[in-house]
Amino acid sequence: MSQAVLAGSALEAGTWNVDPQASTVGFVARGLFGLTPVRGTFAALRGVLEAGGDGARGTLELDAASVDTANARRDTHLRSAAFFDAEASPVVSFELTELAPDGEGTLRLSGVLGIRGGSLPVEAPVSVVPIDTGKLRLDTTFSVDRAAAGVGWGKFGMIRAKVQLTAAIVLIRD
Repeated sequence: MSQAVLAGSALEAGTWNVDPQASTVGFVARGLFGLTPVRGTFAALRGVLEAGGDGARGTLELDAASVDTANARRDTHLRSAAFFDAEASPVVSFELTELAPDGEGTLRLSGVLGIRGGSLPVEAPVSVVPIDTGKLRLDTTFSVDRAAAGVGWGKFGMIRAKVQLTAAIVLIRD
């Protein structure tokens, strides 16, 4: 068995592929003047993580058109140019640039969130959860300012600026 790339984690050196059927990426935005939460997920995702002696790097891509809030009318609006602009910008991406111990028993990820051709730096805590031999899950939750991320529609204050993103990414060692 190879050694963990990051001390105290189950992340071993090698190539790790995202298991799209077992992984979830979701969001919660406060709608209706900030009172009602709007929850959604992205059904289609893919990615890879490369871990080695110099740390970990990776990419995660979400198909913008796969957004699902369990409301067809709202989903159509979210896919439109007013929000994700799925036709012109079909991919929401995250590029992991660093994964390092944070000194508090978890890890800290740094990367760039790409939406609608723009980019937004992101830092967030992440936990590595071993599932089985050659399989683990990365869990993280963080907030982004949707306007700073390029998703600026918010007519009459109906949607708050801060959106909480949650990811449970299952990785399988190649």
